[in-house]
Amino acid sequence: MLWQDEDILVQKYKVICALDSQNTKHKSYKIYDINWDRPFRLKCFCPSLYADAQKEKQFIYFLKKWISLSGCHEIVNVYYVRKIDEYICLISEYVEGSNLRQHMANGNVTSLPSLIDIVIKVTQALYHAANTNMVHANLKHENIIISRGNSSVKVSDFLCMDNDQQKGEDNYKQFLQGLFALSMDTLQENELPPTLQHFIDSPCLEIAVEQLKQIYEEITGELHLDSVKSSRFEIEQANKQALSYIEVDDEDRAAQLWFANMTQTPPSVSATWNWHLLNFRRGLETLDQFLDDTTHLVEQDIERISCAKALLALETGSCLEESLDEILFCHSQMPKTLVSQRLEGELYFRLGEHEKAIATFEEVLQHSDCNGDDWYRLGAAFYEYQETEKAFATWEKGHELHPNHMLILLGRATHFFHKGQLEETQNLLEKVTEKYPNIFWANLHAAEFFSGQGLYDREVTKESQEKASHYYRQVICDNPNMIRAIRGFHTCSNEEIPEVESLDILEGWMQAAYFDHPENLITAMDASQDGSIIASGDCEGNIIIWDGVDHTPLFGFGEHDKHISQIKINSDNSKLVSASWDHTICLWDLTTGECIHHLQGHSDRVDSIDISQNYIASGSWDGTCKVWDINTGECLTTIDSGGSGWIKDVALCDDHHAIYCDEHENMYLWDIQTQKVLYNMRGGSVIAGNNGELVSTDEEAIYVWESQTGELLSQIETYDHETALSLSEDGYFLLTRNEDDMLKIWYLPLKYCITILFNEEALCGAMTHNVKTLVSANGCTISIWNNIFEQAFPLRRKACFLQPKTNQIAVPALIPQKMRQAQILCNEEKYAEAYKIFCSLQRIPGYEANARITEEIKKCAMHSEFDIEGVKACILRKMIHTPQQIWHLDSIDNGNIAVMSSGDDPIKILNLQTDYDLDVLEGHKRTISALQISQSGKFAVSGGWDQCVYVWDLEHRNKHAMWSLHENWVNSVCISACEKYVLSGDRNGHVFLYDVQSKQLQAQRKFTDSIYKILFADNEKAIVCEWNGNIHLWNFSTDTIEKSARPHQRHLLDVIKKQQLIVVTSRSKKISILHAQTMDIVTEFNVDNILKNIDIIDESIILGTTYTGKICFWKIDSGECIYEFQAHRSDISVFKVIDDRLVLTASDSNEVCLFEIDWIWSEVS
Repeated sequence: MLWQDEDILVQKYKVICALDSQNTKHKSYKIYDINWDRPFRLKCFCPSLYADAQKEKQFIYFLKKWISLSGCHEIVNVYYVRKIDEYICLISEYVEGSNLRQHMANGNVTSLPSLIDIVIKVTQALYHAANTNMVHANLKHENIIISRGNSSVKVSDFLCMDNDQQKGEDNYKQFLQGLFALSMDTLQENELPPTLQHFIDSPCLEIAVEQLKQIYEEITGELHLDSVKSSRFEIEQANKQALSYIEVDDEDRAAQLWFANMTQTPPSVSATWNWHLLNFRRGLETLDQFLDDTTHLVEQDIERISCAKALLALETGSCLEESLDEILFCHSQMPKTLVSQRLEGELYFRLGEHEKAIATFEEVLQHSDCNGDDWYRLGAAFYEYQETEKAFATWEKGHELHPNHMLILLGRATHFFHKGQLEETQNLLEKVTEKYPNIFWANLHAAEFFSGQGLYDREVTKESQEKASHYYRQVICDNPNMIRAIRGFHTCSNEEIPEVESLDILEGWMQAAYFDHPENLITAMDASQDGSIIASGDCEGNIIIWDGVDHTPLFGFGEHDKHISQIKINSDNSKLVSASWDHTICLWDLTTGECIHHLQGHSDRVDSIDISQNYIASGSWDGTCKVWDINTGECLTTIDSGGSGWIKDVALCDDHHAIYCDEHENMYLWDIQTQKVLYNMRGGSVIAGNNGELVSTDEEAIYVWESQTGELLSQIETYDHETALSLSEDGYFLLTRNEDDMLKIWYLPLKYCITILFNEEALCGAMTHNVKTLVSANGCTISIWNNIFEQAFPLRRKACFLQPKTNQIAVPALIPQKMRQAQILCNEEKYAEAYKIFCSLQRIPGYEANARITEEIKKCAMHSEFDIEGVKACILRKMIHTPQQIWHLDSIDNGNIAVMSSGDDPIKILNLQTDYDLDVLEGHKRTISALQISQSGKFAVSGGWDQCVYVWDLEHRNKHAMWSLHENWVNSVCISACEKYVLSGDRNGHVFLYDVQSKQLQAQRKFTDSIYKILFADNEKAIVCEWNGNIHLWNFSTDTIEKSARPHQRHLLDVIKKQQLIVVTSRSKKISILHAQTMDIVTEFNVDNILKNIDIIDESIILGTTYTGKICFWKIDSGECIYEFQAHRSDISVFKVIDDRLVLTASDSNEVCLFEIDWIWSEVS
């Protein structure tokens, strides 16, 4: 025996007992995970199974395949493979029970239906494995575990091998024959029914489950139901396991467990919240999506979800008022808890209602379980309310009760400093930093004390500054994006900021306020250097000046009559200059609200401006840059871009030099007096700093230049197209906006991004010179963001994962009777009544995702002619990150296998369940520009920039045929439903028709414009779509154009054909539906967004993807948009509808997702 009872393995597992001693190839133990507080099964394998490096690698590969089967309730979950004492070990769930042989020997299986029920569950496990291309290599009675109480059947020892269908069928057949032969002596039945005997003799795994259910119903006269997947207790145990994975940074495994609990078992409030929170943390969901997807949870657990949402609001700074209302409502419905009271006080604190915060925190301190944090919170509330003496008194009282509480000690340090006790302050801070060396707040207070900054404003010596730089260095290593520390370090030291291994974007910016600009879309913004004034301009030419403190409008300017492209406030907050698409510039007096100058001279729209003490610079689409005298309004000089296109941005360096950026992102510094270009640089946007530096951006990088010499000082790769918006006074911090409308703050000396406002799309924004406040605009809403780390004593919270909450749910006894009743109603064609029964069953925990009930609901709704009023979409597969952007994507095997192309890479065949590359199809020499799979999944056809067309045999993973008749890029390919013909079209307008079997050219035709897309109308006709919008019905058997149409005047974005309908979309924000044989428009309707991809489901619903990552659904008959959801954070480059119920998508950010679609039915006929 390797290990004894009570042995501790790798300081984590305690051995409880050995589970078997017969098998010579492995030993199994029941172990207890000390950290996770759960029992597991540990299987230790004999080293002879992996004698050399190659065998070890292959052995671990097959073990990990078992891990990929997690989520199937009928298969024992394996969590990970690891080496312990040089032995390969497998850690799996521990199932309390007996194997099937013992279970039957104990007389627990006495009837044929009970045995068939076990076989059904084993078959479901094998079928699940087969769908992931795996076969159980050692199926026998000892590897099937029946849990105590007969509540579940699980297949164990799933030492998988790669899929061999015949081997799998043979194993299954041997298992069945052995099982029923073993059982006949103990069963009540004397012989097997003929249908069952026939099944045992020749089983087919693909349809075995349904056959067995029919046999079960034949024997019992009752429907066989899938059992409830798990009890509530089992779900919450899995939730606890998932939290353990989070602790060790295994987010993928945690996500799998939580998702399984949401969809395949009675759904858990904890699992649902945690899964969406994890997606939010990973950037896969926006904040709005997260809140929408979890709103319904409040009804199920008002207290826990209200508190969880409050923590989220405190973390993100969004929805603070809504969260406070929910907490107060919760308090009105049930007794207050300590947790909810704390959150109520913190929400009041964050909203600036300090009196109510103080009252709430004082109430919290009356609770017997209050702690040092509560005393700190009350003191911080007093401090923000300008009651510093009460704050200090509170912290002193808290110190008496909690003498080692770090935050209270820091509060006492500020008290000593205010009393002039510098020695006591220094001693206390050094004591705190010694006791808490890795807590950044302790190091920050010490740093600011020795540097004389922040709360400890005083004169300091050089020696003291050196001490401060030591503490600042520690803060920056822990929090490399803390602006307060970065600025302090530069003040105290000439050294470079210490580099850090990884940069986690700290959510240090909190939404302090938001308010609306009246009616129109905001297109331009700026803020004064101190944040006291905010200016916004809209798409109709209106400009509003806002008070930066109370956010009330001060002035409204209406001199322009078109889109405001840019506004700038000068350095002393006295003037504002605005640029407009009406070809003019206006200079405004911010003290009186009057227009000083209305400058005219450009012949096209003005897109950029800058202002200094004496000059205004402007850039226009007319290709000129002008400099104006700020006092007289006279145009002093004009410089022409010389055919380089329109001017993208301008800036003023000083009274002698200006910069402009042209359309091609070339940047020029020129002398205002001589109009001579002095230096050529790079940049599509530019800001001139106060210290002689220029900061510019283009589609690849951020550049810092020396304005006196034109020398490039530094370059930061951005991997995105950033636009420069604001630069801090010291030139260290740059605010940018990217093409996804996200604001970022960059720390230029160390070349990294320190803040991303993930949850806020911004069309424009600005930053104060001290980097304490950001303003952003989205639509008609202006948001004010404050840096929480600039507060003296912030209350910072972070949303957390919910802990398990066990609650055993009994299986309702009447479910089989209700199913039978509904089935009888269906047989009598009373579908509406049956629909109600099935819907009521679906609301029972454990049956929400029952496939049979879902299918029956759909059947009844369609027979009853119910209308579709909404859509439900849930993600089935986790995201896969690919190294290059995916251009084309298709699927086989019910969405389990993806075929994709990206860039110049070969075609990949990918298993979406395991993330493994199954194969590559190599042949194209350049980028693959078109890809399609045949309906049967047997063939794939592809075209490329190498002017070649390939047909691939997907069953054997090799090339079937290749043609190279094109003289330009192949834009589109298509294979007919009968798999007899292939079509291809190119940029020159040539279309070729090939015979797949004979590999011969059958027909060809030259069209007038480049081919955008080609489709088969039937076996004799093709639908040919040109870039100019023309759509032709080409009869290739007679080489005639039978019909033509041009439903859209702009170039097409997608065209698809389903049955006899052709659906067309273009940049005109319109969907047109044509009859495939007549080309007549059946119906058309406008949509709100430009759609990139479209498809049809159930011949009644159109799907479309937007450039912002959304998938939208419209009814064909009415054009009504019934549902939309955010599938990706970026543009969906391609999507594929599978069997009218699955949607496979790929985005520009290299993500692949598989969604399941279900309908919400209206019971109105």
